[in-house]
Amino acid sequence: MAEPDKAGRQLHRLAHSRHAQPLLVWLSFLEAIVIPVPLEAVLVPYMLLRRELVWRIAGLAVGGFLAAAVLGYLVGALAFNTVGLPLIETLGWQVAFTDAKAAFDRHGFWALLLIGLLPIPSQVAMLAGGAFGFSIGLFVVAMGISRGIRYFGLALLVVWLGPRVETALQRLEAMPSGRRRLIKAAACALVVGIAIAAIGLAG
Repeated sequence: MAEPDKAGRQLHRLAHSRHAQPLLVWLSFLEAIVIPVPLEAVLVPYMLLRRELVWRIAGLAVGGFLAAAVLGYLVGALAFNTVGLPLIETLGWQVAFTDAKAAFDRHGFWALLLIGLLPIPSQVAMLAGGAFGFSIGLFVVAMGISRGIRYFGLALLVVWLGPRVETALQRLEAMPSGRRRLIKAAACALVVGIAIAAIGLAG
């Protein structure tokens, strides 16, 4: 029992450290660019330990992601042939890039907005947005809404379910990838539907 208790104390100290929030922004940035690990593994414990900052934590995570998104966009716009294309080829993203182009050609802004529901890595969407000359303003708005739904939705779950959200996410990650993606897509679609309905009622 000593080791878990020690780990818990260290996590508690880190969550209340002045370095925690800058570290979160940096981790969100890295997760969007290179780290293939869901940021939720960091966000959920942090939100549970600092529930009074849950919305700020979600906002910082979105901010880190958007910084990475702009960097990816600029690479696609300014250095696609020298940096972006070799990266896509090295990581085997050729099919995903072709799918992203087809989605952008067909749906434009909505393809970016719903990128979390499509089988396209966010890194590919960033490079494609710049390479295809998508408006950077609309690009930032779409990517911000897309990732905001994910992180602020998680914050809402933490406020609503408390510690139970950690168990629910562990069960979700243990599911087959197809079922996991379907559940995430349905959850995001539900949040989008509620937001659209709320905007409609407000109007």
